[in-house]
Amino acid sequence: MIVRNYFRAESPEAAFQVLTEDPKSVILGGGLWLRLSFSEVSTLIGLEKLGLDRIEEDDQWIKLGSQVTLRDLQTSTPLQSLAGGILSQASEHIMGIGVRNVATIGGTICGRYGFSDLLTALLALDARLVFFKTEELSLKQYLAKKKPLRDILLSIRIRKTPGAGYFHKISTTALDFAILNLAIARRAGKYKIVVGSRPGIAKCAENAMEYLDQIENPSESDILKATQLALEELTFSTNLKATQEYRQELARVYVERGLKAVIGLEY
Repeated sequence: MIVRNYFRAESPEAAFQVLTEDPKSVILGGGLWLRLSFSEVSTLIGLEKLGLDRIEEDDQWIKLGSQVTLRDLQTSTPLQSLAGGILSQASEHIMGIGVRNVATIGGTICGRYGFSDLLTALLALDARLVFFKTEELSLKQYLAKKKPLRDILLSIRIRKTPGAGYFHKISTTALDFAILNLAIARRAGKYKIVVGSRPGIAKCAENAMEYLDQIENPSESDILKATQLALEELTFSTNLKATQEYRQELARVYVERGLKAVIGLEY
């Protein structure tokens, strides 16, 4: 990859000006995937002076700066206690510590990678994205857009709603990309069921979630019904890692296990 210029932004305004004036400029996150994404960059925009590498919290929200590393997510005490620690668990399973010390949450979100474990957990937590110019969006809204926004992601907000969570990644080795990953959360009586690497970007099983939201105390038969609804709604396909049928069977087993875990039933 050829980088013609490097611009170290002193403010979000300065970074945004370069980003909009130069169509071949790119925001630098962790930088791990830039070489695979671009052959040439006219201006690489660094955000390291903007103070976006902090994790902050108040009574209602946890705020993650877009330059927070995956290692920070893994070791954060507030995140380890949020919904069973599913965001910390998802971070823990991404490559080795060397990679996690460099890769950032903002780069992962804006990259919209289909194999991402992090996006799966963030969707289950109903994360919200704060940009410099664009109005605040849910992660679900952002991922539904056909093209990435030409904007600067400043922070990610997650509401501190108490509840239970479950995350699981299936891969050939501990450091490999996922064959399938999933995250399930039950907070304030509402369910999130998210499956990623199908292969394809993480997606919510809306019909299954809606079905469970209407039931106060789901039984085992309700869990089986919700699992079937999720399988019917989500799409799976074959690649070099696994077949469509294998992924469907993995989803069947682990969605059922995850729902039992967050509801409090044995599996």
